[in-house]
Amino acid sequence: MVPLAKQDDVVLVRRMPSRGFRKQLIDVGLHLPQFVPLGERSKLEVRKLHDFLPWAWTPKNHLVAQPLVASAYHAPAAWREESRDLFRKSWGANCLMQWLCESQRRNDLPNWFSPVDCAGIPVYTASEVPVALAELDERGYSMAIFKPDLAASGRGQRRMSCREPLAAHDESWLRSMFQSAANSSHVGDTESARSPIGIVEPELDRLIDLSFLWFMPQDNQKPNFLGWTRPLVTVGRRYAGTRLGSALSDCSDRLKQFILADRASRIQAIVDWLEPRITSELAARNFTGYFGVDSIVSQNDSGQLIVKPLVELNPRTTMGHVALRLEKHLAPGAEAAFRIFTKAEWDEFYPELSTKPLLKTRDGRWMSGVVWLGEVDDRTKLIPALLIGNDAIAQTGNPAVG
Repeated sequence: MVPLAKQDDVVLVRRMPSRGFRKQLIDVGLHLPQFVPLGERSKLEVRKLHDFLPWAWTPKNHLVAQPLVASAYHAPAAWREESRDLFRKSWGANCLMQWLCESQRRNDLPNWFSPVDCAGIPVYTASEVPVALAELDERGYSMAIFKPDLAASGRGQRRMSCREPLAAHDESWLRSMFQSAANSSHVGDTESARSPIGIVEPELDRLIDLSFLWFMPQDNQKPNFLGWTRPLVTVGRRYAGTRLGSALSDCSDRLKQFILADRASRIQAIVDWLEPRITSELAARNFTGYFGVDSIVSQNDSGQLIVKPLVELNPRTTMGHVALRLEKHLAPGAEAAFRIFTKAEWDEFYPELSTKPLLKTRDGRWMSGVVWLGEVDDRTKLIPALLIGNDAIAQTGNPAVG
């Protein structure tokens, strides 16, 4: 949250960052907010607060904010149960199908958008998965991805054939997945009882990921478009970071031409297509704060480059928002990668990366080196860092599919 926070903000934390780590962040040029332990937030009741900006508005975070609501100039809107749909992949799949169909009927669907049949199919029981795979086979797809409805960051996904019977290990995995979902549902929770457990969507010949980022202000009228980024996604579809600076510098000329031609007119067309549709849904739920939409560029069987404009809605702050804010610290022309390392990756790369000093311009912008954005101890599982310059980026390889 530090890159997103201003100097006069307060960040609630589970563990206080050490004095040494705070000094490290100040030394690289970041402005630190005030840190307050989550369990001591009642101390803020005597202060006049402007508003709240959690990573995501959820029922749990409403409870976190509740003791301080009376001190806030802008109290958060009450949680609405229909807002839960925004987090569901099935909701996004249904919206994509509806929006593509409507745009097709109006004859204003760009010819480089993916066809209507690329939308995923919600499934409620394990027995519906083979049926969904058969339907995707009829649409002409050979492989599919199963995604849990409420999972994040690529967790719980599984690749399956549309044209072969389910393998025994896939059937066993699905039974376990659906049973676990059933056990986690609250008894008597009618919302859980009638909600999909996951979606089955076609596996496209994915070349590159794109993420479009907005902020919805309190008035719910029009979101502020903040920009777009290129997420780095592993072969296993896990988010591993975001490429910054010249984000497409390592892509093929064909791909760069497709995305950036005519002053990136296709980027603008995607934004113009998505924004009014997403805004309508968010405003109806009194949504405020950061949000993003993940898209992909793929190629069809004919080799034509196409864009799937909505892979997933993220009704929350994303790592892309963090990356965009970090990009503001880069020197002109500098390339960088915001990375999320696993502990094993950190153990592998840290010895070499720790030898790369941070070099700055005279006005303090980052030219090359490494900025570590998290402390590491025995409990650490993921470590964020910004790698600046081709030398640092190359040291860790490229985790992206495309």
